[in-house]
Amino acid sequence: MSEPTPRTAITVLGSLNFDVLFSVDALPEQGETRAARSFSFECGGKGANQAAQAALLGASVHMVGAVGDDPVGHHLVNRLQSSGVDVQRIRVVSAPTGVGVVTYLDSGSVAALIGPGANAELSNEDLSTAEWCFDRSSVALFQLESPVDLVAAGIRVAAERGCRTVLNGAPAAPLPPDVFGAIDTFIVNEVEAAYYSQPPDASRSTPQEFNVLECGSSLRDRFQTNVVVTVGKEGCWGFEVSGSNWHVPAVTVRAVETTGAGDSFIGAFAVGLTRGMSYQDCAQLGAVAASITVTKVGAQSAMPTRGMLRDKGFAL
Repeated sequence: MSEPTPRTAITVLGSLNFDVLFSVDALPEQGETRAARSFSFECGGKGANQAAQAALLGASVHMVGAVGDDPVGHHLVNRLQSSGVDVQRIRVVSAPTGVGVVTYLDSGSVAALIGPGANAELSNEDLSTAEWCFDRSSVALFQLESPVDLVAAGIRVAAERGCRTVLNGAPAAPLPPDVFGAIDTFIVNEVEAAYYSQPPDASRSTPQEFNVLECGSSLRDRFQTNVVVTVGKEGCWGFEVSGSNWHVPAVTVRAVETTGAGDSFIGAFAVGLTRGMSYQDCAQLGAVAASITVTKVGAQSAMPTRGMLRDKGFAL
């Protein structure tokens, strides 16, 4: 009898957006109009970005999502396919393709708005489609640019089918408390970490003094799941249910624009999981991938390939 084929694929259930990026000297105040120094069009969406990064690093990736029947939607799908992502389960719907508007400063810091569009049309039909992918995957990635209830249901189904589930809790949104029992790794930045660490009825503001060690430990203990908190130039901290805490420093580079940094980190982190790496080593892989991404404008177009990370010493 032949051995069963190992499950090494990654399934991403999430968003695809067409992004417009503006380079600005300063963000406009309320009621103010400013001229941008330059602008560009990019393929984006947290789900699509994470899928693209994982595929560029050599993983077999299935993308489950939705786009509109419009030129930008078709462009997003074609771009993902050219990165090596299986796009057969991206559904075309009547709503327009999701759009993101990103402004970024010389420091690389960004502010963004998204119009969900077709991403809001993800439904149980897509979840049923995803089940085939989950059965062939070792890791399932989720974010919150899609309907939260559907994401929560997807996490539960993926866990039941044996996937290690990774939730990027962005953009921050209320989650059903019971879903954390099905999450293997919860990845957030400092703003999102502060949001989830507050009681449900709190004002949800980011504390002026953010203590990543206290916040990360609190999230792990509260939700009983592995937690990774990314903090930009300070790198990231991990808080494992085993009780192990660790820190991975950021790689020092001159950041041009940071839109895709978090998604690059998470896509690479997921690839590490499929390779049997420890959580800390997955984070190290993610940190190096993100450090390359931020040296260019854009997300998918700036992400590193497998060869680039092999040159950095990673056996992928």
